[in-house]
Amino acid sequence: MKRYAIGVAVLAVTGTVCAQAVQWTEAEGGNGHWYAELNEELVWPDADAAALEIGARLVTITSLGEFEYLTTESGLDLSNRFGGAYQDLEAPDYDEPYGGWRWSTGETFDWEVMDQFMGADDCPGGSPGSCGCGPDGMQNSLMICCVDQGSPWLDDVGDGIVGGCDSQPRRSIIEWSADCNGDGIVDYGQILDGTYADDDGNGVPDCCDAGEPCDAVQWIEADGGNGHWYSYRLGDLNNA
Repeated sequence: MKRYAIGVAVLAVTGTVCAQAVQWTEAEGGNGHWYAELNEELVWPDADAAALEIGARLVTITSLGEFEYLTTESGLDLSNRFGGAYQDLEAPDYDEPYGGWRWSTGETFDWEVMDQFMGADDCPGGSPGSCGCGPDGMQNSLMICCVDQGSPWLDDVGDGIVGGCDSQPRRSIIEWSADCNGDGIVDYGQILDGTYADDDGNGVPDCCDAGEPCDAVQWIEADGGNGHWYSYRLGDLNNA
């Protein structure tokens, strides 16, 4: 049986609580990112904003491996949860049902990848296909569907604001991938393991919030110092 690192953290953000973050570790072939449930039912734009407040984003599922990990091995409750894709109704390529889709992170929404795990048996040829809504039914946000029924897939639904088919507030799945100090490790994991402080609970290391090097030390004035910060840099420092 595969095992994944599990960090438990309870974060309160504008009344929203997410708990039990899990990591898809690089040692297990993953991306090192952390995932959790955003438990308050929100419309899609509010869910996206709530994720940003704690240093995360709504989940972006960009490979079959990531989809399989989340839906079969993560232990998270993914049924009928918003993900991080939306349909830009103002985009030049907008068209129902396939046009104008974007990941909120700016990652490429690649249909060749997405067709691997989008669609259902009653929606032949892949999805989003606006199944049950007619060919012109507007569904402009992404939902993870039917995990509790044993046949997980991704579907397009209304965002809870604009309207369209199946439009309502939902719970969400969020993902931490930020690495503000560039050390190759997702910041959220370093908060969980105590490497960096996060006193304000916003999911971002305090050193990054302050614009200070996270691996630096300060010669403080209270110790007779100059208040400067010191760090080291590896690599070739010779002038070209």
